[in-house]
Amino acid sequence: MIVLKGATDVTTYFVLRLAATGVEATGLTITNFDLQYTRSGVAPTAKVDATALAATDSAHGDNQAIEIDATDQPGLYRVDWPDAAFATGVREVILTVKCATVFTEHLRVALVSYNDQDGVRMGLTALPNAAADAAGGLPISDAGGLDLDAQIGTDIDAILVDTGTTLDGRIPAALVSGRIDASVGAMAANVVTAAATAADFLAEVNAEVVDCLNVDTYAEPTGVPAATATLTSKIGRLHQALRNQITITDTKKIFYDDSAVALWEKDLSDDATTYAETEGNAP
Repeated sequence: MIVLKGATDVTTYFVLRLAATGVEATGLTITNFDLQYTRSGVAPTAKVDATALAATDSAHGDNQAIEIDATDQPGLYRVDWPDAAFATGVREVILTVKCATVFTEHLRVALVSYNDQDGVRMGLTALPNAAADAAGGLPISDAGGLDLDAQIGTDIDAILVDTGTTLDGRIPAALVSGRIDASVGAMAANVVTAAATAADFLAEVNAEVVDCLNVDTYAEPTGVPAATATLTSKIGRLHQALRNQITITDTKKIFYDDSAVALWEKDLSDDATTYAETEGNAP
């Protein structure tokens, strides 16, 4: 059972059965009922002897009870409880009805902060924490019958009328000349800036290449030429062979550095049919 915290004049109904047979108990003496309740986490209240209600539809009376109908609803009894049982501060209360000849019955009642009998907003004063239609509150339709789908369509139509077009796939001129133009303009400006930056970068690269070729100087290579070498070394070997001293005998071709020191040589052979030069090696 669920009851709103702080509820007043709470009435419950119990089915009482004879302990000896389990059959519904009828004709019980109300003043023999012991009524007691226990709120969660709190010591139980003192047992109270019930008093009889005048009729099944009598006004609420704390700790009063009455049999409903011994013939057509045998064993059913109405019990009225004091308001203190349902006061705020706990989550539940256990209601107990005890009588000497019947099974003792307990009823667990959950105490909640919302009112499930309130068809407007379940007992809450506002959803959310502000009055509806007020600042921070839920929007409502003052006239009632609000159809959000229809309203959204109406609002879009009104916007399109203001911008001089209809929703047929075209973009309103006002939007094109306003936000869209501004966005496209900003993107175009960014593209121009990026292009200028790229041009500056290419110019810098070109200048560095020109410096490497026309300004920077490199020492001549040393030792025997390797099969795998840098481009600088390979170009240096060509320059070295064209510029520096070379001596040729009938068996040797010797290459020198700028100081006339022999760096490497080739072995020569000629059998009057084939002239050959070996791969470069140390002198």
